[in-house]
Amino acid sequence: MFKEGKFLWKILESRLKRTPFKLNFAVTYRCNSRCQTCNIWKFYKDENRDSRELSLDEISRIFRHLPSTICWLCLVGGEPFLRDDLLEIIQTALDTIPSLVVVSMDSNGLLKERTLDLLEKIRNQKKAIFYINFSLDGPEELHDRIRGIPGAFNKTWSTYLAARELLSDNKLFRVGLEATVSTLNLTAIPAFIRELSSQKHHIYLTFAHSGYLYGSEGNDQFVPIGSEKQIEQIVRAKKSRLSLQQPQNLIFDIYLKNVAGYYREPSRRLLPCAALKSSLAVNPQGLVTPCFLWNYPLGSLHDAEYDINKIWMSEKAEEARKKIAANECPNCWCPCEAFQSIISSRIPFNSWRTK
Repeated sequence: MFKEGKFLWKILESRLKRTPFKLNFAVTYRCNSRCQTCNIWKFYKDENRDSRELSLDEISRIFRHLPSTICWLCLVGGEPFLRDDLLEIIQTALDTIPSLVVVSMDSNGLLKERTLDLLEKIRNQKKAIFYINFSLDGPEELHDRIRGIPGAFNKTWSTYLAARELLSDNKLFRVGLEATVSTLNLTAIPAFIRELSSQKHHIYLTFAHSGYLYGSEGNDQFVPIGSEKQIEQIVRAKKSRLSLQQPQNLIFDIYLKNVAGYYREPSRRLLPCAALKSSLAVNPQGLVTPCFLWNYPLGSLHDAEYDINKIWMSEKAEEARKKIAANECPNCWCPCEAFQSIISSRIPFNSWRTK
Protein backbone atom coordinates (compact mmCIF):
# COMPACT_ATOMS: atom_id res chain seq x y z
CA MET A 1 0.00 0.00 0.00
CA PHE A 2 3.00 2.32 0.40
CA LYS A 3 3.40 2.73 -3.36
CA GLU A 4 -0.33 3.34 -3.84
CA GLY A 5 -0.13 6.06 -1.18
CA LYS A 6 2.86 7.66 -2.90
CA PHE A 7 0.97 7.54 -6.20
CA LEU A 8 -2.01 9.36 -4.68
CA TRP A 9 0.23 11.95 -3.07
CA LYS A 10 1.96 12.71 -6.37
CA ILE A 11 -1.42 13.17 -8.05
CA LEU A 12 -2.40 15.68 -5.38
CA GLU A 13 0.96 17.41 -5.73
CA SER A 14 0.49 17.63 -9.50
CA ARG A 15 -2.81 19.41 -8.97
CA LEU A 16 -1.18 21.91 -6.63
CA LYS A 17 1.78 22.55 -8.93
CA ARG A 18 -0.25 22.36 -12.16
CA THR A 19 2.16 19.83 -13.60
CA PRO A 20 1.44 16.37 -15.07
CA PHE A 21 1.56 13.07 -13.20
CA LYS A 22 1.56 10.84 -16.30
CA LEU A 23 3.73 10.69 -19.40
CA ASN A 24 2.51 8.74 -22.41
CA PHE A 25 5.60 7.86 -24.42
CA ALA A 26 5.59 6.02 -27.75
CA VAL A 27 9.12 4.60 -27.93
CA THR A 28 8.76 3.36 -31.53
CA TYR A 29 6.30 3.10 -34.39
CA ARG A 30 7.90 -0.12 -35.60
CA CYS A 31 5.47 -3.03 -35.35
CA ASN A 32 5.54 -6.70 -36.30
CA SER A 33 1.75 -7.02 -36.36
CA ARG A 34 -0.42 -6.06 -39.32
CA CYS A 35 -3.58 -5.11 -37.44
CA GLN A 36 -6.69 -4.21 -39.39
CA THR A 37 -7.66 -1.63 -36.77
CA CYS A 38 -4.33 0.22 -36.77
CA ASN A 39 -1.92 1.62 -39.37
CA ILE A 40 1.17 2.09 -37.19
CA TRP A 41 2.90 -0.78 -38.94
CA LYS A 42 2.74 1.22 -42.19
CA PHE A 43 4.48 4.32 -40.82
CA TYR A 44 8.02 3.22 -41.67
CA LYS A 45 7.14 1.21 -44.74
CA ASP A 46 8.18 3.67 -47.42
CA GLU A 47 10.83 5.78 -45.72
CA ASN A 48 13.56 5.39 -43.15
CA ARG A 49 11.80 7.39 -40.45
CA ASP A 50 12.80 4.90 -37.76
CA SER A 51 16.38 6.24 -37.98
CA ARG A 52 15.08 9.53 -36.58
CA GLU A 53 13.65 8.00 -33.43
CA LEU A 54 14.91 9.45 -30.17
CA SER A 55 18.17 7.87 -29.06
CA LEU A 56 18.74 6.44 -25.60
CA ASP A 57 20.83 9.49 -24.70
CA GLU A 58 18.05 11.83 -25.80
CA ILE A 59 15.46 9.84 -23.86
CA SER A 60 17.68 9.98 -20.79
CA ARG A 61 17.86 13.78 -21.11
CA ILE A 62 14.05 13.95 -21.37
CA PHE A 63 13.62 11.83 -18.25
CA ARG A 64 16.06 13.96 -16.26
CA HIS A 65 14.08 17.11 -17.12
CA LEU A 66 10.62 15.75 -16.25
CA PRO A 67 8.50 17.52 -13.63
CA SER A 68 8.92 16.11 -10.14
CA THR A 69 5.25 15.01 -10.15
CA ILE A 70 5.63 12.43 -12.95
CA CYS A 71 4.82 9.14 -11.24
CA TRP A 72 3.29 7.15 -14.13
CA LEU A 73 5.15 6.25 -17.31
CA CYS A 74 3.17 4.56 -20.06
CA LEU A 75 5.40 2.99 -22.73
CA VAL A 76 3.68 2.14 -26.00
CA GLY A 77 4.44 1.49 -29.67
CA GLY A 78 4.20 0.17 -32.27
CA GLU A 79 5.66 -2.80 -30.48
CA PRO A 80 7.91 -1.55 -27.63
CA PHE A 81 9.97 -4.74 -27.55
CA LEU A 82 11.23 -4.03 -31.08
CA ARG A 83 13.49 -1.36 -29.57
CA ASP A 84 16.85 -3.02 -28.97
CA ASP A 85 17.46 -0.63 -26.08
CA LEU A 86 14.07 -1.00 -24.35
CA LEU A 87 15.79 -2.49 -21.28
CA GLU A 88 18.07 0.52 -21.07
CA ILE A 89 15.11 2.90 -21.51
CA ILE A 90 13.29 1.26 -18.62
CA GLN A 91 16.38 1.19 -16.43
CA THR A 92 17.05 4.85 -17.20
CA ALA A 93 13.48 5.68 -16.18
CA LEU A 94 13.91 3.80 -12.91
CA ASP A 95 17.21 5.57 -12.23
CA THR A 96 16.32 9.13 -13.25
CA ILE A 97 12.57 9.70 -12.62
CA PRO A 98 12.58 10.20 -8.84
CA SER A 99 8.84 9.89 -8.23
CA LEU A 100 8.16 6.99 -10.57
CA VAL A 101 5.58 4.62 -9.10
CA VAL A 102 3.83 3.01 -12.09
CA VAL A 103 5.15 1.77 -15.42
CA SER A 104 2.61 0.35 -17.88
CA MET A 105 3.31 -1.41 -21.18
CA ASP A 106 1.27 -3.17 -23.83
CA SER A 107 2.79 -5.76 -26.16
CA ASN A 108 1.60 -8.02 -28.95
CA GLY A 109 3.68 -10.80 -27.39
CA LEU A 110 5.24 -11.97 -30.65
CA LEU A 111 8.82 -11.61 -29.38
CA LYS A 112 8.89 -14.23 -26.62
CA GLU A 113 12.62 -14.63 -26.03
CA ARG A 114 13.31 -10.89 -26.09
CA THR A 115 10.37 -10.22 -23.77
CA LEU A 116 11.33 -12.86 -21.20
CA ASP A 117 14.97 -11.79 -21.27
CA LEU A 118 14.03 -8.20 -20.46
CA LEU A 119 11.58 -9.21 -17.73
CA GLU A 120 14.18 -11.48 -16.17
CA LYS A 121 16.59 -8.56 -15.95
CA ILE A 122 14.13 -6.15 -14.30
CA ARG A 123 12.17 -8.58 -12.14
CA ASN A 124 14.13 -7.66 -9.00
CA GLN A 125 13.57 -3.91 -9.25
CA LYS A 126 11.82 -2.46 -6.20
CA LYS A 127 10.92 1.04 -7.32
CA ALA A 128 7.75 0.78 -9.41
CA ILE A 129 4.65 -1.28 -10.03
CA PHE A 130 4.76 -2.71 -13.57
CA TYR A 131 1.58 -3.43 -15.53
CA ILE A 132 2.31 -5.55 -18.61
CA ASN A 133 -0.59 -6.55 -20.85
CA PHE A 134 -0.43 -8.83 -23.88
CA SER A 135 -2.94 -8.32 -26.69
CA LEU A 136 -5.51 -10.98 -27.55
CA ASP A 137 -8.50 -9.87 -29.59
CA GLY A 138 -10.50 -13.09 -29.50
CA PRO A 139 -10.19 -16.84 -30.13
CA GLU A 140 -7.27 -18.10 -32.19
CA GLU A 141 -8.62 -17.84 -35.73
CA LEU A 142 -10.26 -14.46 -35.12
CA HIS A 143 -7.22 -12.98 -33.39
CA ASP A 144 -4.88 -14.09 -36.17
CA ARG A 145 -7.18 -12.56 -38.79
CA ILE A 146 -7.48 -9.22 -36.98
CA ARG A 147 -3.75 -9.04 -36.26
CA GLY A 148 -2.78 -10.13 -39.77
CA ILE A 149 -0.18 -12.66 -38.57
CA PRO A 150 -0.69 -16.43 -38.93
CA GLY A 151 0.01 -18.13 -35.62
CA ALA A 152 -0.08 -14.86 -33.68
CA PHE A 153 -2.50 -16.16 -31.04
CA ASN A 154 -0.33 -19.11 -30.06
CA LYS A 155 2.82 -16.98 -29.94
CA THR A 156 1.18 -14.34 -27.77
CA TRP A 157 -0.44 -16.92 -25.50
CA SER A 158 2.90 -18.67 -25.00
CA THR A 159 4.67 -15.39 -24.17
CA TYR A 160 1.93 -14.36 -21.76
CA LEU A 161 1.95 -17.67 -19.85
CA ALA A 162 5.74 -17.67 -19.59
CA ALA A 163 5.82 -14.05 -18.38
CA ARG A 164 3.10 -14.73 -15.83
CA GLU A 165 5.01 -17.72 -14.52
CA LEU A 166 8.31 -15.82 -14.41
CA LEU A 167 6.79 -12.98 -12.38
CA SER A 168 4.27 -14.96 -10.33
CA ASP A 169 6.16 -14.46 -7.05
CA ASN A 170 6.67 -10.69 -7.50
CA LYS A 171 3.78 -8.49 -6.32
CA LEU A 172 5.20 -5.47 -8.14
CA PHE A 173 4.50 -7.04 -11.54
CA ARG A 174 0.90 -7.43 -12.80
CA VAL A 175 0.76 -9.49 -16.00
CA GLY A 176 -2.53 -9.57 -17.89
CA LEU A 177 -4.27 -9.69 -21.24
CA GLU A 178 -5.91 -6.89 -23.19
CA ALA A 179 -8.48 -7.11 -25.96
CA THR A 180 -9.20 -4.31 -28.40
CA VAL A 181 -12.92 -4.36 -29.13
CA SER A 182 -13.92 -3.40 -32.66
CA THR A 183 -16.62 -4.17 -35.20
CA LEU A 184 -14.47 -7.19 -36.12
CA ASN A 185 -14.92 -9.02 -32.81
CA LEU A 186 -18.00 -7.53 -31.12
CA THR A 187 -19.99 -10.75 -31.02
CA ALA A 188 -17.09 -13.01 -30.01
CA ILE A 189 -15.70 -11.04 -27.08
CA PRO A 190 -18.31 -11.85 -24.33
CA ALA A 191 -17.75 -15.60 -24.55
CA PHE A 192 -14.00 -15.03 -24.84
CA ILE A 193 -14.02 -12.97 -21.63
CA ARG A 194 -16.06 -15.56 -19.75
CA GLU A 195 -13.76 -18.39 -20.82
CA LEU A 196 -10.56 -16.58 -19.85
CA SER A 197 -11.99 -15.30 -16.58
CA SER A 198 -13.15 -18.78 -15.60
CA GLN A 199 -9.51 -19.85 -15.94
CA LYS A 200 -8.38 -17.00 -13.62
CA HIS A 201 -6.84 -14.86 -16.34
CA HIS A 202 -7.07 -11.07 -16.00
CA ILE A 203 -8.26 -9.45 -19.23
CA TYR A 204 -8.68 -5.74 -19.79
CA LEU A 205 -10.64 -4.11 -22.56
CA THR A 206 -10.00 -1.16 -24.77
CA PHE A 207 -12.26 -0.05 -27.58
CA ALA A 208 -11.18 0.84 -31.09
CA HIS A 209 -10.69 4.53 -31.83
CA SER A 210 -9.69 6.42 -34.91
CA GLY A 211 -6.84 8.76 -34.14
CA TYR A 212 -3.37 10.17 -34.63
CA LEU A 213 -1.44 7.39 -32.83
CA TYR A 214 -3.02 4.68 -34.97
CA GLY A 215 -2.67 6.53 -38.27
CA SER A 216 -6.42 6.22 -38.73
CA GLU A 217 -7.75 9.74 -38.16
CA GLY A 218 -11.25 10.08 -39.57
CA ASN A 219 -11.53 6.35 -40.30
CA ASP A 220 -14.43 4.93 -38.29
CA GLN A 221 -14.64 1.68 -40.23
CA PHE A 222 -13.56 -0.43 -37.24
CA VAL A 223 -14.93 1.81 -34.47
CA PRO A 224 -18.08 0.28 -32.91
CA ILE A 225 -20.20 3.46 -33.08
CA GLY A 226 -23.88 2.56 -32.92
CA SER A 227 -23.13 -0.83 -31.37
CA GLU A 228 -24.01 0.09 -27.81
CA LYS A 229 -26.21 -3.00 -27.26
CA GLN A 230 -23.34 -5.33 -28.11
CA ILE A 231 -20.99 -3.17 -26.05
CA GLU A 232 -23.33 -3.40 -23.06
CA GLN A 233 -23.20 -7.21 -23.36
CA ILE A 234 -19.40 -7.09 -23.38
CA VAL A 235 -19.34 -4.79 -20.37
CA ARG A 236 -21.74 -7.04 -18.43
CA ALA A 237 -19.58 -10.07 -19.23
CA LYS A 238 -16.48 -8.30 -17.92
CA LYS A 239 -18.01 -6.57 -14.90
CA SER A 240 -19.52 -9.84 -13.65
CA ARG A 241 -15.96 -11.13 -13.25
CA LEU A 242 -14.28 -7.93 -12.07
CA SER A 243 -12.95 -7.89 -8.52
CA LEU A 244 -13.19 -4.41 -7.02
CA GLN A 245 -10.77 -5.17 -4.20
CA GLN A 246 -7.85 -3.78 -6.21
CA PRO A 247 -7.59 0.01 -6.75
CA GLN A 248 -6.89 -0.27 -10.49
CA ASN A 249 -10.10 -2.25 -10.96
CA LEU A 250 -12.12 0.56 -9.40
CA ILE A 251 -10.85 2.85 -12.16
CA PHE A 252 -11.49 0.19 -14.79
CA ASP A 253 -15.04 -0.27 -13.46
CA ILE A 254 -15.79 3.43 -14.01
CA TYR A 255 -14.23 3.20 -17.46
CA LEU A 256 -16.51 0.27 -18.37
CA LYS A 257 -19.64 1.97 -17.03
CA ASN A 258 -19.15 4.81 -19.50
CA VAL A 259 -18.15 2.89 -22.64
CA ALA A 260 -21.63 2.36 -24.05
CA GLY A 261 -22.51 6.01 -23.40
CA TYR A 262 -19.48 7.17 -25.34
CA TYR A 263 -20.26 5.06 -28.40
CA ARG A 264 -23.91 6.06 -28.23
CA GLU A 265 -22.93 9.73 -28.50
CA PRO A 266 -19.20 10.11 -29.30
CA SER A 267 -19.35 13.91 -29.42
CA ARG A 268 -20.54 14.14 -25.80
CA ARG A 269 -17.77 14.45 -23.23
CA LEU A 270 -18.19 12.00 -20.36
CA LEU A 271 -15.68 13.62 -17.98
CA PRO A 272 -13.44 16.69 -18.13
CA CYS A 273 -10.41 15.67 -20.17
CA ALA A 274 -7.14 15.47 -18.24
CA ALA A 275 -4.87 15.94 -21.26
CA LEU A 276 -2.44 18.82 -20.63
CA LYS A 277 -3.57 18.94 -17.01
CA SER A 278 -2.60 15.50 -15.76
CA SER A 279 -0.79 14.11 -18.79
CA LEU A 280 0.78 14.67 -22.18
CA ALA A 281 2.24 12.53 -24.96
CA VAL A 282 5.56 12.18 -26.77
CA ASN A 283 6.00 10.39 -30.09
CA PRO A 284 9.13 8.42 -31.13
CA GLN A 285 10.66 11.45 -32.87
CA GLY A 286 10.22 13.72 -29.84
CA LEU A 287 7.11 15.60 -30.94
CA VAL A 288 4.87 16.53 -27.99
CA THR A 289 1.08 16.44 -28.33
CA PRO A 290 -1.73 16.71 -25.75
CA CYS A 291 -2.54 13.01 -26.22
CA PHE A 292 -2.09 10.15 -28.66
CA LEU A 293 -5.39 10.71 -30.46
CA TRP A 294 -5.09 14.40 -31.31
CA ASN A 295 -2.53 15.49 -33.89
CA TYR A 296 -2.02 18.93 -32.36
CA PRO A 297 1.77 19.50 -32.22
CA LEU A 298 2.89 21.52 -29.22
CA GLY A 299 6.58 21.49 -30.04
CA SER A 300 9.64 19.33 -30.54
CA LEU A 301 11.77 18.22 -27.62
CA HIS A 302 14.82 18.67 -29.84
CA ASP A 303 14.04 22.39 -30.06
CA ALA A 304 13.20 22.57 -26.34
CA GLU A 305 16.59 21.10 -25.35
CA TYR A 306 14.73 17.97 -24.18
CA ASP A 307 13.00 19.93 -21.40
CA ILE A 308 9.32 19.06 -21.53
CA ASN A 309 8.51 21.82 -19.03
CA LYS A 310 9.23 24.44 -21.70
CA ILE A 311 6.55 22.94 -23.92
CA TRP A 312 4.16 22.32 -21.01
CA MET A 313 4.22 26.03 -20.13
CA SER A 314 4.19 27.33 -23.71
CA GLU A 315 1.53 29.51 -25.34
CA LYS A 316 0.80 26.64 -27.72
CA ALA A 317 -0.02 24.34 -24.78
CA GLU A 318 -2.28 26.99 -23.26
CA GLU A 319 -4.10 27.34 -26.59
CA ALA A 320 -4.60 23.57 -26.65
CA ARG A 321 -5.98 23.62 -23.09
CA LYS A 322 -8.56 26.19 -24.17
CA LYS A 323 -9.57 24.02 -27.12
CA ILE A 324 -9.87 20.95 -24.88
CA ALA A 325 -12.01 22.90 -22.40
CA ALA A 326 -14.22 24.01 -25.30
CA ASN A 327 -14.52 20.39 -26.49
CA GLU A 328 -12.68 21.17 -29.72
CA CYS A 329 -10.39 18.14 -29.50
CA PRO A 330 -11.32 14.74 -31.04
CA ASN A 331 -12.90 13.52 -27.76
CA CYS A 332 -12.31 9.90 -26.84
CA TRP A 333 -12.78 7.19 -24.27
CA CYS A 334 -9.42 5.52 -24.75
CA PRO A 335 -7.69 4.17 -21.59
CA CYS A 336 -4.47 6.08 -22.39
CA GLU A 337 -6.44 9.28 -21.68
CA ALA A 338 -9.61 8.16 -19.90
CA PHE A 339 -7.89 6.61 -16.89
CA GLN A 340 -6.19 9.82 -15.75
CA SER A 341 -9.40 11.74 -16.46
CA ILE A 342 -11.23 9.33 -14.14
CA ILE A 343 -8.53 9.69 -11.48
CA SER A 344 -8.52 13.48 -11.78
CA SER A 345 -12.31 13.67 -11.55
CA ARG A 346 -12.13 11.91 -8.18
CA ILE A 347 -9.64 14.42 -6.75
CA PRO A 348 -11.70 17.29 -5.25
CA PHE A 349 -9.05 20.01 -5.40
CA ASN A 350 -8.47 21.57 -8.80
CA SER A 351 -6.12 24.51 -9.27
CA TRP A 352 -6.54 24.63 -13.05
CA ARG A 353 -8.12 27.72 -14.48
CA THR A 354 -7.81 28.19 -18.24
CA LYS A 355 -7.16 31.84 -18.99
